[in-house]
Amino acid sequence: MNNINVINGYKNDDSVAYAKAGKLGKIFGIGRTTVWRKLKQMRTIPKYKDSFINLNPSLKLVKIDDFRQFLLEQSDLYLKK
Repeated sequence: MNNINVINGYKNDDSVAYAKAGKLGKIFGIGRTTVWRKLKQMRTIPKYKDSFINLNPSLKLVKIDDFRQFLLEQSDLYLKK
């Protein structure tokens, strides 16, 4: 079974890395508002339903790799409109 680590953007080979929304902004160099907007969009996509852990109303964790994948999928999407 995989270990769950809350970290600053790095993961061990045998673990799944999670981060708070605020840390995601620092990891990817984007603003807090942008992170929350992207997380809201990400939550609407069924394949990302297991990417979130809600420990309590004020502590939500997100899989870093899934957030990175979501950003890559969104990359240049605005050009297609």
